[in-house]
Amino acid sequence: MKVLIMVNKVILLIMLSFLFTNELSGEIVFRKEGSFFFKLNWNASSSSSYYDVDENLITSLKDESYKFDSLHCVNDYTMELTKKTIELSCEYSLSNELIVYGKLPISFNNLDEVFQYDKCAHTKYEKAKYSLTHVEHLGIGAKYELYNRKSYAAILFETRIPPGFKKGLIDTSKNIFLGDGAYELLSGLALGVKTDKYLLESKILYNYRDEELVDQFIIRIEAGICTVPNSKLSVIGDFVLSTKSFKEAIPLKTNQIVTQEDYFALEFEFSMFFSESIYGEFAYNLKLLGKNSWNFGTYRVGAGVLF
Repeated sequence: MKVLIMVNKVILLIMLSFLFTNELSGEIVFRKEGSFFFKLNWNASSSSSYYDVDENLITSLKDESYKFDSLHCVNDYTMELTKKTIELSCEYSLSNELIVYGKLPISFNNLDEVFQYDKCAHTKYEKAKYSLTHVEHLGIGAKYELYNRKSYAAILFETRIPPGFKKGLIDTSKNIFLGDGAYELLSGLALGVKTDKYLLESKILYNYRDEELVDQFIIRIEAGICTVPNSKLSVIGDFVLSTKSFKEAIPLKTNQIVTQEDYFALEFEFSMFFSESIYGEFAYNLKLLGKNSWNFGTYRVGAGVLF
């Protein structure tokens, strides 16, 4: 029965992907053989709330461990998680139909937990403060164009190699915060169409994740206008669905890696080639629904050079 339900989910996701891309060519761009494209992205995310396994939005938590004299004090505290990432990527066209690429994201993570009100001492003070700066992973991938006529299709592949050498996500250092990541392997299909006035594109990916991380289906649907030459203004929907039931999911802990989540996020993006070689982009992404997932808002600024 569980296998049948999973198969039905996969069929439904594939049907949704084709529904949005019927007879359509998109933003998986393939360039002339021998082309290099270098890009630098700056991402900034922040969240002061998260969705629990029942999809409730949590804005504060309670710490019942604090005591004052003979009284037992229940303290409400808030959390603020921020993440800033610098990502350098490089694409190389081995042929007109095949692109290989590499990327390296470096992230700066901070978590502040602050008591809102202390019923015993009547003071507001910091509960905990964490920080971690690290290379998230080394990404190596490829894009292969299957066909490009009125519509197009491409195969996508990416492997993400974490910098850590130990098995197990949780950091066992003195201050436990996040961890060293786990190996991931993404593969899937992109379909779409692009004209002089509009574009539609969708991707469906399967994300295999090692260690405690649960595998995911990822669907990305993009619709945009491109009436100004060499530019694009688009709206993007991101669906991330866990492949396992949440009955045995590890509940989100504010200072640890999220091992299993579902969410839907909406993104607005503007990108443009200001000349034949100079590229720029700006985007804002906001989670609207989630399960066991941080309620992030993220903006991205990127610049690139094409040789």
